[in-house]
Amino acid sequence: MDPAGIREIMLVRPHVDNPYQLEAASEGLAYKTRFNQYFFNTPWIPLWPALPQRVSTASEGYPGWLQHDLAIFAGVDLEAGGERDVAHFRSAAERGLAVLLCGGQFGLGHGYRVWHDVEGALPAHVPVAKADDVDAKVRVAAAHPLLRGLPDAFGGITALHPIEPAADAAVLLAADDKPVLAVTERFGARQAILAVAGAEGMSCDALDASGFYGHPFYGDLMRQLMTWLMGVELPMHLSKVEPGGDASATSDGQVVHVGVAMPERAEGARLRCSMRAVDEGRLMAGGDTVTTQTVVEQTWPIDASTFEATIELADPAAGQCHGVYEVELAVEMDDPPNAPPPGSFGMSLPPQWTSWKHKAVDVRRFGVRFGDQRRSRVTVKDWTCAVSEGDRWSVRVAPPGAASVELDVVDGAGRAVGEAAVESDGGERELSWSVPALALGDYTARITVTLTTGDVERFEYGLKVVHVSDAEEEFHVAGHFREGRSSEVELAARIDGYLDGYGMDTLSIPVAGRGDALADESTPWHERTLRVRRLRYVDAMVTAHGRRLWADFDAYTVLLATHGTKEPYLPTEPCVHHPDYEAAVRERLTPLLALQRLRKGLISREIIDEPHLYPANVCRCAICQELYEQRYGEPIPIWDDLAGDQTTRRWRLFEWLEEYSARAFETMRGVKDELAPELHLHNVAVDRLFSSNFMFNGMHRWAKWGDEIYMACYPWSYLVWRGRHQAPHSQTHWIAAWIRGLARHYDIPWGVFMELWENDIPNRQMLPYWPVGQFYALLAEGVTRMNTFYISYGSEVFGISEERVREFGSEVGRIRPYFPLLAQTRRPRGRLAFMNPWCQWVMDPAPHRLPPNHEGYGYYRMSRGAPFDGQWPHENRRMLAYELMHRTIRDVEQVDEQLLCERTIDYQAIVITDCRFLMGRTMQQLGAYVEAGGVLVLDCDPARDETGARRDFVERLTQDGPTEQGVIVPGLGYERFTFGRGVVVRFTASLQTAYADALESGRAGIQEKIETAVGRLLGDAGLRPRWQVDRGDFDAAPRLGDGVCLVPITNLGEAQAAVEVTLRELPFEPRFAIDLTRAAPVELGPQGDGVSFVVSLRRYHGALVALLPDGPRTCGVVVGNRHVQAGGPLKYELAVEGASGPIRGAYLLDVTVIDPDGQAHRQLGGPVVVHNGTAMIERTLPVNGAGGTWTISVADAALGLAATTSFEVG
Repeated sequence: MDPAGIREIMLVRPHVDNPYQLEAASEGLAYKTRFNQYFFNTPWIPLWPALPQRVSTASEGYPGWLQHDLAIFAGVDLEAGGERDVAHFRSAAERGLAVLLCGGQFGLGHGYRVWHDVEGALPAHVPVAKADDVDAKVRVAAAHPLLRGLPDAFGGITALHPIEPAADAAVLLAADDKPVLAVTERFGARQAILAVAGAEGMSCDALDASGFYGHPFYGDLMRQLMTWLMGVELPMHLSKVEPGGDASATSDGQVVHVGVAMPERAEGARLRCSMRAVDEGRLMAGGDTVTTQTVVEQTWPIDASTFEATIELADPAAGQCHGVYEVELAVEMDDPPNAPPPGSFGMSLPPQWTSWKHKAVDVRRFGVRFGDQRRSRVTVKDWTCAVSEGDRWSVRVAPPGAASVELDVVDGAGRAVGEAAVESDGGERELSWSVPALALGDYTARITVTLTTGDVERFEYGLKVVHVSDAEEEFHVAGHFREGRSSEVELAARIDGYLDGYGMDTLSIPVAGRGDALADESTPWHERTLRVRRLRYVDAMVTAHGRRLWADFDAYTVLLATHGTKEPYLPTEPCVHHPDYEAAVRERLTPLLALQRLRKGLISREIIDEPHLYPANVCRCAICQELYEQRYGEPIPIWDDLAGDQTTRRWRLFEWLEEYSARAFETMRGVKDELAPELHLHNVAVDRLFSSNFMFNGMHRWAKWGDEIYMACYPWSYLVWRGRHQAPHSQTHWIAAWIRGLARHYDIPWGVFMELWENDIPNRQMLPYWPVGQFYALLAEGVTRMNTFYISYGSEVFGISEERVREFGSEVGRIRPYFPLLAQTRRPRGRLAFMNPWCQWVMDPAPHRLPPNHEGYGYYRMSRGAPFDGQWPHENRRMLAYELMHRTIRDVEQVDEQLLCERTIDYQAIVITDCRFLMGRTMQQLGAYVEAGGVLVLDCDPARDETGARRDFVERLTQDGPTEQGVIVPGLGYERFTFGRGVVVRFTASLQTAYADALESGRAGIQEKIETAVGRLLGDAGLRPRWQVDRGDFDAAPRLGDGVCLVPITNLGEAQAAVEVTLRELPFEPRFAIDLTRAAPVELGPQGDGVSFVVSLRRYHGALVALLPDGPRTCGVVVGNRHVQAGGPLKYELAVEGASGPIRGAYLLDVTVIDPDGQAHRQLGGPVVVHNGTAMIERTLPVNGAGGTWTISVADAALGLAATTSFEVG
C-alpha cells in the first residue's frame, strides 16, 4: 500500500487474451487499488529488462516486489522472468507478499519453466502437464470467508490445469472433483491458485453467462479473492447473497436473499440495492455491458449485528425492452474507518485521506436477465453497425400482428437525425435510413413497434458514424491484430496504441472463421456468443478510430490444392478442368466475399498464404490425363521420377502445372469481379527458395489475378549466415526487387511483410532499431504499402518487446504526416534488369537438403553464426549476386524470365548469373537486344534450352573475342565483348560465390575491389544510373511524383556515418530540399549534371528527404462562404506561396476543422496535397453540426507554416 492508502497490485498477464478482467473487477471494490501491469508476450521476451541498475519497481530486488500488496501471474510463463527475478519473487513471497496464480495459455503446467522454484510460497504443486479437458460447472467445495455472499456454483469450464494441493491448503472450488481454487496462509501472507485453463464467457458481456468467466458472480468472486489475499478488513460485510432459485424466478421477476454482518455498530449503516438499465443498443451491436441510468433503488437501515432482507427484483419495463440489468448491493456507512498504511511509522496524514472510494465498504455487482417478453423479431441487415454518409442502413421487423413500426436515429445528445415508418399486417417489413452528413461518433437506432392491441415494444441498436478515406490517398502500415478476449475499453486502447505507440494505421483482422455464424439468422442475435456479436463491432471500432482494415491468414479464396490450404496434400477437388469447377469456386467464394465486402475500410484481403504446389497436389484424374495426352502425347509423368531429367518431359510437366494453377486463379478472379468487384484480393508470394524437385511456384503468373501482391521478408533467415554484418538486408533487397518486378509488370500495388518479431527463437534477439532500418530500406525499394509481422499475441516463436516495437513506432511517427505525399510517389523503373531465370529453376534444380537436425525450427536454432550458405547451399543461388548489383548500380530491377520476354526489352543492361538453361525465345530476344545496343552481363554459359538441347547463344555473342579482359581478385576475372552495337561483359566465376566469399571473409578490401570493378565495367558499357550513394551500407532511392521527389535513406551499417546521395535526370530542377524526418532544411549542391546532398544517420536509422521545384514561405486558407447552414456545402481554398508567388510542384498541408464545442471533424479536413500552390476543397457540414463559430486551421509539419480562418454555422 502506498502512503495515500491505495493498495497496489502487480499484474502480469497476456497483452491480448484477458478473460480474467481483474482490472475491471477491481472497479467494483469499495476500497482504492492501483494495478501495475506487465504484459507477457512470449516466454523468450523478458518481462523486466536487465538494467545496469535494477531500478524498475519489479526489478530492484524483493523490496521492490514488497511495495505491492498482491502479485498476480495470470496465464503467463515464469520463463519470461530471469533467474534474479525468480529469486526476488521467492524472497518477496517468503517475506509476506500475497500471491495469486491463474491458469491459461502459458499458465501453470503449460509453461516452459516449472514453478518449483517458488513452490514454497504456493498452495499446490504444479506439475508439468497438459490441461485436462473438463465439461463441468465450478462448485463450492468448502466454506471459507472469501466465499461469503457468493453462490454455491459458478459457470462451466472447458479445461483445467492439474494441481496437487499442499497438506495445509484448502480447496475452495472444484469441478468434477478436481481442485479449481486452492488457498493457503504462510509467511504472514496468503496465497491462491486458480487452475482454470479454459472457459467461455466474459464478465463484460451480460448475454452469455454460461461460462465461468461470464458468470454473473465471476466479478464478485475475483473481488472477494483479491480482498482476502490482501487481508483487507471490512467494518461490515455481506454475509449472504442468494438468488431465489428457479422456483422463485419468473419471466419478469426474481428474488435475492441478502445478509449483512456488522461486528461493531456503525453510524448510518445501511444496505442499498440499485438496479441499473443496460444500454441495449451497444450490447446488441457487440459492445460491452454498459449501464445507463438507475431505474430502481431501495435502502434499508442496519441497526443490528446481523441483518437479513429479501429483495424482490422486477423488470420495470417488462415486454418493452431486452430485460438485462445490473444490480449493485452495497453496504454503506457514514464514515468508513481509515487505517494508515502498514509501515507508515505514524506519518502525518491529511484529514481528507481515506482508503475508501465512497461510503460503501462492501459491494456486490451482478447481472440479472429477466425474460424478454417482446414478440417482434428485429433483424439488422448484415448486422451493420458502422455507417458513412451516403450509406443506406436497413432493419427488418416482423411483429406478431398488425402494427405500426417506427425507426428513429438519434445522436449522443438525443437529437433526431433520421426516421422512417411503415405499417405491417403481421408480416416482415423493412425500414431504411439514408445516412446524411453527420458528425462522427455514436448513434442509436430506435425501433418502436406499436401493436393494434396497444402494446408497445422497443428495440435499440448501436451505430457508429465513421469516415473512410480513399485507401490510395495514403501510404498504409498494417499490423496483425487479434481482438482476443478483451473488453471494449481494452480494445479501444489497443487500437489507439497500434498507431500512437507502434506506428500502424491499418489492422489485419481475419473474420472468415465466424462468417457462417454471422449469416445464420435462425439463432436470435442476443443468443449468439460475444465472439460472433463482436465480428462487426470490432470492425466498426477500428474505422471509428480512423484506422483501416486488412485481412491476412483468413480462409483461402482460390480453390487450388496447395500449401496454405490443408494437409495432407492432395489434388484439387474438383479438378480445375472439371465442368463443375466454376460452380464449386462460386459456392466457396459467395459467402466469403459477401462477408468481406461488408467490412467498411477494408483495403485488401489475402487470397492464400504463400501458395506453392507439392508433387502430391498434381491432379491425375481422367480429364487431366486425357488433356495432357492430347497435348503432349504421353501420360502425366510422376514428378519424383523426373529428378535429374533435363529434357522436354520435365519442361512440359511444369508448363502444365503453370497453366493448370493459373486457370484456378483466373477463375477465382472472374467470380470475384462478378460478385464483389470493389473488393481487393492480394497475393502473398513465396520466393523460389526451394528446389523444383520439391515444389512448384507460379507466382509470376498468379500475380496477374490479384489486385495487389505482397511477400514476407524475414531478414533473420539470412542472419544465420556469417556475412550478415556486411550485408544485413540482402534478403530485404532481393525479395522487394522480385515483388516490385511482378507488380510493375501487372501494374498493381505491392508491399512487403516486414519482420517485427524480436524473438522468433530462443537464441536470437533483434538488434536495436533493426526494423527501423528495414522500414526505410523498403521505402527506398518503392513499396506502395507496408505490412508488418507485428503479432500482438504470444506464441512459442513470435513476439516483440514493448521497447522494440515502440522504437519502430516512434521512428515511423516522424514521417507519418507525409504518408499522403508518399502515396503519390513511385520508384522509377530500373535501368539494369537482374533476371530471375525460370528455365534454370525448372530444368536444373539444386538438391533440396538440410543438414542433420536442421529440419523445422532446427534450421534456425542450429545455425546461429554458422556459414550456413557455404556448408548447405540455399537453393536460391542469386541473392548475393543481386546484392552486388544493388550496391554497385542502385538503379536495378529484378525481372522474371518469362515476363521479360513478354514486353519490349528496353533496359540499358541485363544481368544473368549462375544459369545453365534459358528458354529458346529468351536467347533469341537477348541476342537481338545486344545486337541493337544493349548490355548483357553474364557469369555463366546458359547453353541449353527448355528441351535440353544445346544452343550457341553465348558463343555467338562472344565469337569475335574479348576487347578487354583482366583479373578483379584471385579466382574472379572478366572479359568484355562487342556484338553489333551492344556489349557483353562476362565474369569468369560465379558472382554469387565470389561476393559471398568476400563478405564472409570480412576483408573489406576484396569486397571493395569487386564492387568497384563491376561498377566500372558497367559504366564503361554505357550504363548510367540515375541515383547513387557513396557508401555501400546505405540505401537510398528516389520516389517521384507530380512535382515532388522523395528520397528515403537508411544507414544499414554498424555505426553512425554520413552519406552523399546523388540524383540525375529528375523531371524538374530542384531548388529546395528538406529532411522531413527532422524538419530541417537540406543543402543541395551540384554534382556533374545532377544534384547531391549529404545526411548523417545513426545505425539502422533513416531519413526522408523531399526535393521540390520551389521553397514555400507562407500558407493560407480562405472560406468561400462565411455563413454556412448545417448540412450545407463548405468550400475553402488552400494556398502555398514562395518567394515569387504560388509554388510549383506538390506540397502537403494538414487541415483541421473545429466546431464551437472544440470538437475536430476529421471528415471535413485532413491531409491535402496542394499542387502548384492552390487546392480547392469542398465538404458537406454535418446536419447535426453545432451552431456558432467554426475554425479552419492549416498547418505544415515540416516548416511550421500555419494559417487560420473561421466561418459561422446557423
